[in-house]
Amino acid sequence: MKILILQGPGMRLLGANVLANCDAATLEAKLREEARRLSVQLVFFQSNSEGALLDFLDERHAEFDRVLLFPTTLAQTGLALRQHMRLLSLPAIEVHFDPEQAAASILRPLCFEQFQGLKGALEGLRMLTFVQRDAPLKASTSVGVSTPMPAKTFGRKKPVATSSAKAAGPAAGVSGVPVKTIGRKR
Repeated sequence: MKILILQGPGMRLLGANVLANCDAATLEAKLREEARRLSVQLVFFQSNSEGALLDFLDERHAEFDRVLLFPTTLAQTGLALRQHMRLLSLPAIEVHFDPEQAAASILRPLCFEQFQGLKGALEGLRMLTFVQRDAPLKASTSVGVSTPMPAKTFGRKKPVATSSAKAAGPAAGVSGVPVKTIGRKR
């Protein structure tokens, strides 16, 4: 089995990240050690450019059975990487060293699991050896469907008047409870 370790922007500077509990050399050494134990072959590719990652995937995706993905900042902005991963449909697991990037990842629906830190990377590598190539993703995922974010509003929204609110008087809100006004009279 051949697994691609695809690393996004800044992975070479991993030791400078206070959230990471290792540097890039330690991460690679630990992954290679675990790969030997699991009898799998690893290929590492890192780039600070999303385009270079996409070119690499275009040219060499047929060589790989699985992907261990370290998207870093592309977890939030990598729409092209997301589209490539969806089209290639290679089983993937996502690993982060920053909880904020993990929480906001747009790649998560395309991955079987998401892990954090060095221990998570090793667990993800072990898990990839058991994932079937044609296995369905989690039922909760929906690729390409996004939930619209609520629009931000500045100030207070005007309450919608209902018959009970009208009966309670003009200073009452939707539920009949007085609405607090700031700087203006009703």
